Amino acid sequence: TTSSRTSAYQTLRLTNEDYNEAQSFYSQRAYEKEIEKYGAALNNVNSLGEEVYIKLRIAAATNFAGNHLKAVELFKNIATNPRYASDSQDIKKGIAQAVVALVNMFYKTNDKAIAKKIFSGKPYEDFIMEEDAGDINIALRRLAEYASSLSSPPYLMAEALVAKWYAMEIYDLKTKKVISVEEQKQIQKYEAIVKAKLTYIDKNFSDPQYYYEDLMYHNLPILLRVKGTV
Repeated sequence: TTSSRTSAYQTLRLTNEDYNEAQSFYSQRAYEKEIEKYGAALNNVNSLGEEVYIKLRIAAATNFAGNHLKAVELFKNIATNPRYASDSQDIKKGIAQAVVALVNMFYKTNDKAIAKKIFSGKPYEDFIMEEDAGDINIALRRLAEYASSLSSPPYLMAEALVAKWYAMEIYDLKTKKVISVEEQKQIQKYEAIVKAKLTYIDKNFSDPQYYYEDLMYHNLPILLRVKGTV
């Protein structure tokens, strides 16, 4: 239900003064102070859900402050921390949110140092394969697919990023002067994947349970923009 899905966020707002102060610093774009207050808020959490939520906010604030490599490290620490190996779908969505953030960080910066940091250690290094011939975009698709696999139902933003990757591949193939029979089959395969992802997004984008905590209204414009690109 909505109440259980948003309980960590609601509890923090109602009971954690440091969390609320951190939020005020976020609105002022005072990211260092925001990070400091979130750190204090961690001392008064009552559940793993609250802990994951605050750590995601710390990682995001670190990214906004311009310390991208540190932000990658923080997001990865959330995603691979055995402490968060939980059956809770809310926590799983939080982990998916962290992995999606990694994908988006590279797309926004196109920084090879960020890619190197993302795809180091398990399971991330396994997403780069010899057959990719150094194409980092394929590894990013695998990373988005990994994010999608982390929660049930699959995380909408992850599904949208996977659809975007296949749509861009279709576009590149269709704009070639000559398309081989094998490439035509590839286009058909990719189109089926894109249509399935779009159907899933269209069916569920207005349902809060398909988002993490209170982030529906933050993510929805981004989700629809990616969908429009697809």
